[in-house]
Amino acid sequence: MSLSKSTVAVLGGGGHGKVLIDLLKDCKISTPFHDEHYAKIWLFDDNYIKTLPHDNDELNDQYDDQYNFGEQKTKHTYVNGVMVRGSIEDKKYGTSCLVCAIGDNSVRKTVVDDIEKTVSTMIFWIRLVGKNTSISKTARIDIGTVVLNNVNIGPDVKIGKHCIINNGSNVDHDCVVGDFVHIAPGAVLCGGVKVGNGTLIGANATVIPGITIGDNLVIRAGSTVVKDIISKQDRDMYYKKK
Repeated sequence: MSLSKSTVAVLGGGGHGKVLIDLLKDCKISTPFHDEHYAKIWLFDDNYIKTLPHDNDELNDQYDDQYNFGEQKTKHTYVNGVMVRGSIEDKKYGTSCLVCAIGDNSVRKTVVDDIEKTVSTMIFWIRLVGKNTSISKTARIDIGTVVLNNVNIGPDVKIGKHCIINNGSNVDHDCVVGDFVHIAPGAVLCGGVKVGNGTLIGANATVIPGITIGDNLVIRAGSTVVKDIISKQDRDMYYKKK
């Protein structure tokens, strides 16, 4: 089993994986191997039960030979119309383009770190950008980050690796967003906000200009942040006073 260079391997078939499959079906992407094109999609997920695909043994053998699973004949589950080709742990990606489609920030980081440490072939983490987005020419978005639909990213914004900038969110001028961050749907970062690695900004939360938020925090959905929150203790005290 090997991926062509026009293929994107989507790692994770849960809710966020379904969203990225939709995005890849609808939008052309550019990769190190190809100019703008509609990518073939291969899906990898650890959570799907594998059983024989057919009652006919001859068909089973042909299926098995085609996908090189050895003695483990497999019925591939489909997610959003895309076949699950194997588990993430198998790491059978070859030289290919990858995107980590896991919504949980810490799990996404664990998967990415493990792949980068253990996969010997050349891989490329791609950026994905949805429809109706407005991204300033001076904004910088690092590898593996996904910008979904109807997002605004202002001038001189810096967004780190493997982030999720979700539907309808706004990241205004001069914001700095760390790695493995999730800006949830409808969240607003006003100008000059800094968000640390691994933090979740909840749906429809608003962070006023110039605020700093630390690493690995959760900012509650719908809340308004008007002072710095650097640690979990700061966060707990902030919401306790509300």
